[in-house]
Amino acid sequence: MWSDAEARDYIVVQLRREAMAQEAGRPEEVGAGLGAFEAGIDPVHRHGWRDAGLGAAYTMWDAWIDARNHQWQYYDRMRADDWPRLAREVADALVGGEDPSALVEDRIGYRPRPSLVSRLRAAIGRMRG
Repeated sequence: MWSDAEARDYIVVQLRREAMAQEAGRPEEVGAGLGAFEAGIDPVHRHGWRDAGLGAAYTMWDAWIDARNHQWQYYDRMRADDWPRLAREVADALVGGEDPSALVEDRIGYRPRPSLVSRLRAAIGRMRG
């Protein structure tokens, strides 16, 4: 399994590569690297992310693929040509050590799910009052 840093490096390359592909008229290449990414990450990530920025990038990538698969529908705030720009912004944030969660939530309305440990800590904190 990849470390979070390895997964982050991989997703940055893929988001940039797939942004260029879509802009070059090859939208079918959006999502080409997803299978390798999912094979390389810890399966626990599918139920929550330790690294919120990585979770936001994955969420954005998955939504981009979904939008492409549905002829760019269902994401009211985004047009087809907005996705490559957003992919680059998310990749740049990750490279800069920033968390793109707010950007992703603002643009597509989705938030990555917090990890199980984070949710348990929050629940315990609420119970303690």
